[in-house]
This record gives sequence, C-alpha cells and structure tokens, in this order.
Amino acid sequence: MTKDVLYRTTAILTGVILPIVMILFYPDMKSLSAFWETPFVSLFIIMNVVTAVFFFTLDNWRLPAILLVAVTAFPVTFFGHLHNILAISFFVSAGYAVLMSKRFSWLSIFFVFAIILSVRSLLWAEILAIDIISFYHGLVLWKREKINKKRLDNI
Repeated sequence: MTKDVLYRTTAILTGVILPIVMILFYPDMKSLSAFWETPFVSLFIIMNVVTAVFFFTLDNWRLPAILLVAVTAFPVTFFGHLHNILAISFFVSAGYAVLMSKRFSWLSIFFVFAIILSVRSLLWAEILAIDIISFYHGLVLWKREKINKKRLDNI
C-alpha cells in the first residue's frame, strides 16, 4: 500500500468513524459543530483538517476543502450565522463535486435524503452527507487502484 493510498484511506475512515465515536460519548448533540463545546473539539478539528488536506489534492474538491477549513476556523459558538452559511456551502459544494464527477455521480441523489433528514435531525443529516462523500471517495480510490493493478499486470 502506497503512502497516498494509506492517507486517502485514513482520511475516508476518519470522516466515517470520528463522528460516531463523538456521538457515543455525547449522543444529545444537535450537530457536528456542537462538538466545539465538548472535550471532543480536538477530534472535530482533526477530522476537518485531515479531510480538507485530502480534498486539496483533488482538482474538483478545492472549494469544499477551503469551505471546510473556514467552517473549522469560524466555530458556531462565536460565529453562528457565518459558520452555518459556510457549513451549508461546504455540503452543497461537496454534493456538486460528486454530481459533476465522471464516475459515481449517481451518489449525489443520496444528498436529497440528507436534506430531507435535516428537517428531523441536523446531526444525522450531516453524518449521512459525510458518509456519502466518504463512500464516493472510497469508490473512486477502489476504482483507481483496480485500474492501476490492471496496468501493472499488463506490463
């Protein structure tokens, strides 16, 4: 496994696992941003930074990367409306990046479910959207590695 694959896999798993870990300890949070007010703020920051750095390496994911850094830099506790605008912009830009992708754009339809779910639970809507993004990147990584393996086998 190359360092690139290891980092991408780590970034994907970080996005899936850390929110669940945080919820196990604080199940009553209304959103992921609410973890700013808990001892898990460090996990929240690490999750966002690891993900943003990963996104910066991808051409169509630079805007979501910048927005994710901004969401992290402007916590909801102090910058309520600005933070919320940045968070919504992040999820919209990530959904758009999935929609515009050459492969697996069909995953963008699941963002509709996240939007509907947000009426009932913002936290679970955010987690669903993150899982969709993570699943997308996992599929892209799997497909890329499958193609690379096929190329190596043909040499």
